[in-house]
Amino acid sequence: MQPVFEQVRPTQQLIANLYRHRQEGVHPVPIHWHPDLELFWYRSTPVRFFCGGRTVLLPAGTPVLLFGGEIHGLEPVEQAAPSGLSVLWPHSFLSQAVPGYARLGGPSGPVQSERLTALLQQLLEVCDGEQTPLTPLLQNAHLYGLLHYLLSTYAAPQAAMPPSKSLQHCRSALSYMQQHFRSPITLESTARHVGVSAEHLSRLLRRCLGLGFLQQLRDLRLDWATSQMAGWQQGLLQLCLAAGFPDYRAFCAAFKERYGLTPRQYQSRL
Repeated sequence: MQPVFEQVRPTQQLIANLYRHRQEGVHPVPIHWHPDLELFWYRSTPVRFFCGGRTVLLPAGTPVLLFGGEIHGLEPVEQAAPSGLSVLWPHSFLSQAVPGYARLGGPSGPVQSERLTALLQQLLEVCDGEQTPLTPLLQNAHLYGLLHYLLSTYAAPQAAMPPSKSLQHCRSALSYMQQHFRSPITLESTARHVGVSAEHLSRLLRRCLGLGFLQQLRDLRLDWATSQMAGWQQGLLQLCLAAGFPDYRAFCAAFKERYGLTPRQYQSRL
């Protein structure tokens, strides 16, 4: 089975999943894939953008557009104070709302457009303004405006191309790791699930993701542990074990390498 790694569903009130990246906490976008239309914008910090096996450093304020299907990830450089937006229009919604959407494609990467930046700034101001029962109507108006601009400016018909066997294997491994990272999984057990040798999978992951198996597993565990910290009541040792780390020493070393803080220092700032 080849499950979608991130399944995005329409919300009850909005036509897209809208995320406001504020100053509190760290907001990396871990390596993943999905078939949905996605737009990132960090106005306050440069970002490291991963796509197609390459990582590039983008200046603050650079919109990143993905038409779906690419394995990608994003991490703000100044992690203490990211500010921006992420918008995901579910493929299911687009297929119904936009005739012929399944035959459209477009760029996956940074896009330079003063008009797009202005539209994102307007949406940001709505998100940060006074919230009333009518605010979702205004947000939807801006989301429709953004969607119209993106499709009219960047989308174009393209022939449907099946993913390569290597990409299928990487997606399968990534989905398996996402489902089981809190368990003691190994490269060998993941390779058995995918149906390839451990050596072959290791090469594929480095080629497709730019990371080795252990690095990707560590990042999945760190992302989960960080997302739980604000409301965690059982102690950091229990948190690290729940995330899948073998012991607290390994958790602290990985955490400090990535964030420049110990878990306790990071938690105290939340």
